[in-house]
Amino acid sequence: MFRMCLIFLFTLIIFSCSNPILEDQKVNIAKDSLSKSIAFPTYSPYPIYEAENYSSQSGIRNYGTCIGNCDNGDWVAYSNINFDAIPTTNYHLLEIYEAVPWNNSNQVVEIRLDSTNGMIVGYLRPQATADWGIFAKMQTSLSIGSSRITGIHTLVFKFMFGSGVCDLESFRIIPSTVAPFDTINEVENYYTGLNNIRLINNFTTTGHADDGSIISFGRVDFGSKYNTVNRSLLLYLTNPGGYGRWIDVIIDGREAPQYADVTVPQTGGTFTLTNTSLGYLYGEHKLELRFKGGVGIVDVDWFKITYSK
Repeated sequence: MFRMCLIFLFTLIIFSCSNPILEDQKVNIAKDSLSKSIAFPTYSPYPIYEAENYSSQSGIRNYGTCIGNCDNGDWVAYSNINFDAIPTTNYHLLEIYEAVPWNNSNQVVEIRLDSTNGMIVGYLRPQATADWGIFAKMQTSLSIGSSRITGIHTLVFKFMFGSGVCDLESFRIIPSTVAPFDTINEVENYYTGLNNIRLINNFTTTGHADDGSIISFGRVDFGSKYNTVNRSLLLYLTNPGGYGRWIDVIIDGREAPQYADVTVPQTGGTFTLTNTSLGYLYGEHKLELRFKGGVGIVDVDWFKITYSK
């Protein structure tokens, strides 16, 4: 009986990777001939890297159309990635298609340059999809400190902290995206980092934010310097829990003035709009939201930088 269970599990993993499914297109099972680049646009000017076409690896398993069995200390490397062919004035974004069930999600993948002990230029915390073999897109920023990466490098994915960190189908590197000013910006479209927080509700809001959780937005437009009206941060959020919760607003790595902290109202599980003043800021900035005050603090749907009323 135990042997039969092992055979069934191994067969399930192989079937899942040979027939990848998109999280938002579960009925569209990609056959082998179509499984390449299952969601990245074919007109993309930026190279798409299939996860199974690595240059070297240790510990992982190649399933033909994706890689899996990515456990603590395992790694996979992709050589000859030309960052100069992906022009950007800021940092780069790494977009991946990953799959991982809930119980294994939110572990860590270190992104390193040139070797398994090379410089860490980014982190991924794979988000829960419906199951192994059901892939969803997530992204994170890549940079050397506050500087962009230049030249030709080997990119190393190093899996950390547990077993079954995630399966990878494909990835690409693109220029960073600016969250526009005075516009509703969906969190899932503009985040560049998640720390101890998850995407939920079919990847449309954040959730499970506990004390110390962080969402990062690498490039946010605060408007023109020629308009000297103070700016406000608007958040559309819900607080299903209690009182005494707040969000620290961090701009370019420094805490905004005390009045910029967002006191989270108790909403009873429904979404509501809240805001705080940021003072006179203009141009592009890095924005971080750091959650304080308990467990399951707040879910966030979208944010907006606009003029104070």
